[in-house]
Amino acid sequence: MRSALQALRAGHVFDGSDVHGPAMVLVEDGVVHDVDYTGAAPPEHADVTDFGPDSWLLPGLIDAHVHLCWDGSGDAVAHVTEDHRETVLETARASAATTLSTGVTTVRDLGDRGYLTLELRERVPPAERPDIVAAGPPITTRGGHCHFLGGEAEGLDALPAAVWERAARGCDVVKVMAGGGEMTPGSSALDQQYEQSELRLVVDEAHRLGLRTAAHAHSAESIADAVDAGFDTIEHFSFLTPEGVDLRQDVLDEVVRRGTPSPRSSPRVSGSFPGPTSAVLGSSPIDTVSAVTDISAVYRAGHRVR
Repeated sequence: MRSALQALRAGHVFDGSDVHGPAMVLVEDGVVHDVDYTGAAPPEHADVTDFGPDSWLLPGLIDAHVHLCWDGSGDAVAHVTEDHRETVLETARASAATTLSTGVTTVRDLGDRGYLTLELRERVPPAERPDIVAAGPPITTRGGHCHFLGGEAEGLDALPAAVWERAARGCDVVKVMAGGGEMTPGSSALDQQYEQSELRLVVDEAHRLGLRTAAHAHSAESIADAVDAGFDTIEHFSFLTPEGVDLRQDVLDEVVRRGTPSPRSSPRVSGSFPGPTSAVLGSSPIDTVSAVTDISAVYRAGHRVR
């Protein structure tokens, strides 16, 4: 059964590029069919909602890096690893509902425990959560960063097998901990967890299966390896070295070069984030603003930052 045609009226509309005055947006079955700026009357059979002259309508926002299973507490690792599966799933459900209430209608979840976000996607109706582009547990080395989420894999047999498992379970993106992180005991953001050839193996297999790829990388060396391996996005992009932060212009130029002529796309995943290799900045283990990559330099180089 088709849902009723909805006519949404507001004093202002932002269409993703431009701001417009009074407008009417026609929506049916969750799809925007038309945006009218002429002041025309709504169709007779439409359900009309008028938000008033001071209201705004805009496309749903996208959060390209979330972890719905984490509760944001002082001991989030204990919660996600030790609490009962249903308890962690309830955290994810609540996080998804809160996210949707803020206007975020699509999230890319880049690390859960034991594929809980896939279960969330099946159990919670779409109207009560954002669209979820899911990675499942991130692939990591034995005892490596976030190993407690269940994604340990090493070696030329285990790494492709890890990609196959994610594809078979219905994941949309493959997340790899190319480098270490600070919240895992014994790990460091300066660590390199995989050889460049191993990273390329994961990327090639994921792309063959129609999946996008994301690399967690804080250190300059792990970022360079992830770029060379062909990851679709680089998370954090902090360019940390033992001496501090050192933006490598050659790596930045390579990111731009790879993304310019023919961006990859994935016909399998409607919610994937198509386009050139992209950096997702933030969440640096060093607190000062100067510890994060010089964003102005990234923009000057022509690189897209999400």
